[in-house]
Amino acid sequence: MMFDLRLLAVRTDLADSALRNMFLAPRYADPCLAFCAVPFVPIRSAPGGERTSELLHGERFMVLDDHDGWSWGWCAHDHYVGYVESVALGDALPFNEKSANDSVEAAMRYVDMPYLLSGRGGAGIDCSGLIQRSFAATGFCAPRDSDMQRNMGNSVGATEPLQRGDLIGFAGHIGMMIDQLNLIHATSHWGRVLVEPLEVVENRTKILTRARLCYPSVTEEARR
Repeated sequence: MMFDLRLLAVRTDLADSALRNMFLAPRYADPCLAFCAVPFVPIRSAPGGERTSELLHGERFMVLDDHDGWSWGWCAHDHYVGYVESVALGDALPFNEKSANDSVEAAMRYVDMPYLLSGRGGAGIDCSGLIQRSFAATGFCAPRDSDMQRNMGNSVGATEPLQRGDLIGFAGHIGMMIDQLNLIHATSHWGRVLVEPLEVVENRTKILTRARLCYPSVTEEARR
C-alpha cells in the first residue's frame, strides 16, 4: 500500500495516535487544537527547513509535538503535515471562511497577487494554493498540492466544451477556467496570478487533466 506522507503525521520518534493501527512508532500523541494567531506563518518540512505551505490567520493547526519553539502537526483544513513556529499559534475562535458564491469569483480576488511557491495568500500564492483558497471561500475543502487536486472531480473529454470552474491540470501546475476559453492561475512564468487564454498556456505546457467538480470537498477521501 502506498502512503502519502504529506498527509500522514508520522516521524521516526512519534506518530499521530489516529495512525496507531497503521504505523509502528516509539510513541503516539493525541493532537491538541491551536489556531494561527498571526496574519500567516510558513509551514516547513523541518524546524527552519524548506517552506511547503502556509497557515493563515484563524486556521486550525493540530499540534502533536512542541519543542524548541517549533510545533509539529497537521492543518485541520487539508491535513497537510509540517512544522510551524510555536509563537505563531494561540487560542482563538474558528471563523466561517465562506465568502464567495463560487470558486471563480473567489479566485478572481487574487488577480495580480505575487506568485510564491508554497504560498496560500499571505505573502503570495502558488497554483494549488489559489485553487485551495478559492474552494475554501465557497465552504469546500480541497487538498493542498496540484497532483492531489488533479484527482478531484470527473474527467472532461478533450472534445467536450469547458465550463466555468473546470480544473485544468498540467505537470506540476493547475488552473481554473473562468469561462469556456480562459484560465486563471498563479504562475511562476509571469510571477503572479492572472487570466490567460487556455490556448496560450497550452502552447507552453501540455494539459494532463480536465476535470469538473460537482462535490469538491475531497479532503476526507485524501486522508484515507
